[in-house]
Parts: sequence; C-alpha cells; structure tokens
Amino acid sequence: MSMSGVETATKLPSNLVQSAYCSEIGRIDILMSFPKGMFPVSRLGRCLCGCVQLDIEFDGFGLDVCHCTNCQLQTGSPFAAFLAVPVDSMVASGPIKKFTDHATVSGNTVERYFCGECGSPCYVGVVRAPNTAYVFSGLFTETGDLTPKVHGWTSQKHGWTHIEESIPQYAEDPGLFPE
Repeated sequence: MSMSGVETATKLPSNLVQSAYCSEIGRIDILMSFPKGMFPVSRLGRCLCGCVQLDIEFDGFGLDVCHCTNCQLQTGSPFAAFLAVPVDSMVASGPIKKFTDHATVSGNTVERYFCGECGSPCYVGVVRAPNTAYVFSGLFTETGDLTPKVHGWTSQKHGWTHIEESIPQYAEDPGLFPE
C-alpha cells in the first residue's frame, strides 16, 4: 500500500515491528503497540534448586489466591497464590513429582505437583478443570505485574491476613476456571 510516498511492508509480529519505506529517507522501522491479549506473553519460573523449569506463554496474569487448609499445608504459608494458565501454554521440565489429594474441603481431587529434589510446590491441577494448571506465583522470575483477582476459601484464612476490599472474596470455593 502507498500513502503519501510511504509504502508499508509486512508486519513482523515476532518483534512487533512494522516496516515502511519512504522514497525520501529509505526504510523506516516503527515499533507497534498492540492490545493486551493479541500476543502471548512469556513468563519463566523455576523451583528453589533450579531443577524444575517452567516456561508459560499466556497473556492472562491475574492471581487466584486460595486460603484453604490443604493449600496452607502444601505451601507452609497462610495462602497459595496461583496463576491459572491453559495446560498447553506451559512447558515444565525437571524432576516433577505428583501427590494426588483426595481429602480436599471442596471434595474435588487436586493433583499437587512439586520438585522431586527440593520439594518446592510448582503447580496444581483440579479434576473439574483438566485443561488448566494453577502455577504458584512464587516460582516466577518476574512478578511486578501480578495482582490478585480473587480470594477463595477465606473461611479458612488466617485471622491476621488482610485482603483488600476491592478484590472479590469467597468464603468457600469461588469456582475458578481459566479465563
């Protein structure tokens, strides 16, 4: 296409550059801005010892925070903050082991994956959402853009845990599914 002496070239989505050619000054590369969700974002993670590595390509980065007793026991902390991602957007490598948890407060079977070397919790799978991995946010190398979008099982939260009023809270199962 030609507009006022400018010819546009093919868009290169891998590096988000639009090339144009101007007869006056030659080729021009323009950094493009695209709406959120148009291209997947890569997020890397690892366990404590580094044996388990995660690479996720997905553009939905709101955290689901679970306060149930079983998540507290698995993490050794007052809650578990997860990023819900489609299983097919995640590549996990290393000595990953699985514990199948049938004794959950929701009654749903939860598969809890962890590093077989250092024991770091890595992600969970819930039978009712077989195409979703709930990845622990503590594994990610970059977390500055992550914020909670919902808190579940707050009936079991530690009394001293403060939750911002603007974030949805559910006393029991919020029925989380991937976005």
